[in-house]
Amino acid sequence: MEMLSKEMLKNAIGYWDNRAQSIIKFKGGEFYTERKASIPYYIYRRNKTLYLMDKLDVKGKNILEIGCGTGYYCRYLKKRGGEVIGVDLSNNMLKLAKKYAKNSSLGILFLKNTAEDMGFKNESFDMILSVTVLQHNENSRLKMIVREMSRILKRGGKAIIFEDIAPKKIEVRMDKKGMIQLFRPVGEYVSIFKRYDMKLTSHVTLSSPFYASAMHPYNYIHNRVHIPPCMELIYPKICVEITKLLDKIWQTEGAGMGYFVFTKGCDEDD
Repeated sequence: MEMLSKEMLKNAIGYWDNRAQSIIKFKGGEFYTERKASIPYYIYRRNKTLYLMDKLDVKGKNILEIGCGTGYYCRYLKKRGGEVIGVDLSNNMLKLAKKYAKNSSLGILFLKNTAEDMGFKNESFDMILSVTVLQHNENSRLKMIVREMSRILKRGGKAIIFEDIAPKKIEVRMDKKGMIQLFRPVGEYVSIFKRYDMKLTSHVTLSSPFYASAMHPYNYIHNRVHIPPCMELIYPKICVEITKLLDKIWQTEGAGMGYFVFTKGCDEDD
């Protein structure tokens, strides 16, 4: 299991170093890969993430982002008044993060570090943010990361987690470039975080499975026959609007993008 963990870590560093080369800037000051920059669903999901984060009181709080990438959320939280530090494995991502923060005249500290041993003092942070990072780690490393998060998080502090989730059991997936993802059920995260004195205090699921299911036959056809330009514009947008509606009326512990808030030292009765 440890050998797998080391291999996954090595792959992750190479994967994100390569991804950093394809980062582009597009409207709204957001940074993403060229492939996803114009896809309505990813724009919606980013905006939905920010909507959920807007509900957090971050002013004057010491905040750490694990797996900060280009530092988009670090900059966002800094602009809202947080004192922010970002850590990442990828040198290339950190170079971009430092560049973008400097261009925005934002004083953010970015460090290269592994999430399971970050070297900060005990109870250093009021809040820890992690966006689609944990799903790239198998269980033994995930437990080490969560233990480290608990160590450096203040009592009453919050861990804000965004991860792709599965309905009933862990689903292992691998993309074309060999990056492994483990989609876990909500209960799996709840159990692991609880082991390290962090209780789930808020949870929202974004309905990504509908969008993926609706777009799969569309993409299949699109790759084989000509589709009128009007349909290329209209169909994805319709799917996004239905996804938005499902996000409002249908909340489940099934598959989707899970938004979690875990609070350290929160009593069961709180």
